[in-house]
Amino acid sequence: MRKMLLGIAAAAALVAAYAVIPRRADLRAFDPAEMARLETAMWRDYYDKRYAALFYHLYESTRTQFGFSPLTRLIRKSAP
Repeated sequence: MRKMLLGIAAAAALVAAYAVIPRRADLRAFDPAEMARLETAMWRDYYDKRYAALFYHLYESTRTQFGFSPLTRLIRKSAP
């Protein structure tokens, strides 16, 4: 039981570290073809009402195309 709790704590620490590691986001450096594929997938998910897949594709685009960290993407709000 103790080993399992230590394993869970270690996994949680790794996930937390991955989420908060700062990254350099660049909104101008993206692959247009991959971004088009992701946007098409997001529209398809939206109209098919597959909201979990829509969230995943949105998250994937912010991570792979723009370089945002997971924590930054989840907690920041859009500027008005």
